[in-house]
Amino acid sequence: MSSLVIAHSPDLARLRSEKYEIQVHPSNFLVVRNVPYVNADVQVAYGILIIPIVQIANSVVGRPQNHQAYFAGGFPYKNSGEPLLLVGQNTPGVHRFAGDLDAQYHLSYKSPKVNQAGSYDDYYDLVTSYVEVVGKYARRIDPEATPLTGRVRDYDDEASVFAYRDTASTRAGITAVSQKLEGHVIAIIGVGGTGSYVLDLISKTPVKEIRIYDGDRFSQHNAFRAPGAAASDDVFAVPPHYKVEYFHKRYSAMHLHIVAHPVYLSELPPDFNQVDFAFVCIDKAASKRRLVEGLTALKKPFIDVGMGVSVGDRTLGGLMRTTLSVEDCRSARHAISFVDVEDDYALNIQIADLNALNAALAVVRWKKYLGFYHGPDAEYSSVYTVDFNRIDNGGCREAN
Repeated sequence: MSSLVIAHSPDLARLRSEKYEIQVHPSNFLVVRNVPYVNADVQVAYGILIIPIVQIANSVVGRPQNHQAYFAGGFPYKNSGEPLLLVGQNTPGVHRFAGDLDAQYHLSYKSPKVNQAGSYDDYYDLVTSYVEVVGKYARRIDPEATPLTGRVRDYDDEASVFAYRDTASTRAGITAVSQKLEGHVIAIIGVGGTGSYVLDLISKTPVKEIRIYDGDRFSQHNAFRAPGAAASDDVFAVPPHYKVEYFHKRYSAMHLHIVAHPVYLSELPPDFNQVDFAFVCIDKAASKRRLVEGLTALKKPFIDVGMGVSVGDRTLGGLMRTTLSVEDCRSARHAISFVDVEDDYALNIQIADLNALNAALAVVRWKKYLGFYHGPDAEYSSVYTVDFNRIDNGGCREAN
């Protein structure tokens, strides 16, 4: 992928043809190695220029977002021993972009090549401007100091789980945090109202695989509490689509490793030992009990969601529960109900907003469990009350 992007992008191809040592990192950063500069000891050293790539479409990079860059190495100096006054960060820090990519300095330099919008027209102008401003002082000490090594060391990208690159994480600067979600096999048991929104959110993360289980068919009433907008051809298909087939088709346009299982899951299949985390999004009490017991026996972490909606005086009230069960705290399962309740929600009242919120709370809790979000890992069961707009959290307790 790195060599493909460079070959298809004229500005990057020009840098490579002129023998700059460039790479496109899998996390969407342009990496320029072997950049000569003068260090604090007034000696020639070599650093790495790191520049976010905010857009890649059809293996072609877009324009730089601004005139800024990051630098891995020491802070650049002039050959006179004076610090090079590049507006930015003059003291060392930590900018971690990926497990194998970080920088110590954030630089901001506007050369004459910067346009009226305050950015460079392309990455060629951006790279050569920075290399020139730090490298000219190095050449005054060593005329042979050059960034033009001609070395080609492209990253051997692993196959991405996405159909197209995740430039949102790069733009937000959270690539290193997002990597905590990689490599996980996720199971979503039930892709009805809440489960389909869980799929919507999980499909936008770099998990290794998403397995979805549901034996129900996609009907007209499902369309009004499912994410996105279902087409008439899908709603009125003959025979009706299985829900998992419908959602597989929709979300495989983004995430390439979604596996659909058109079955009602009441017992864990033999290959469930490969699953790293499960979301239980079903209502049937007997099936839920067996699944919870099976997940506990396999020592698998999981989140169970539940919702109860009631009709008042021409208004709806309700509760949404999110329960995390992990090996260190299985007592939270006491919050899970194993009793079938016929309430107004079971009558398919269209409440997509509550389904979406219940799913969002569950996915946020999962991300927190993996260290994506900061905070004390103390709440194991949370209940959101619609009436009072309040969340009550329950911690771990000894099982009875």
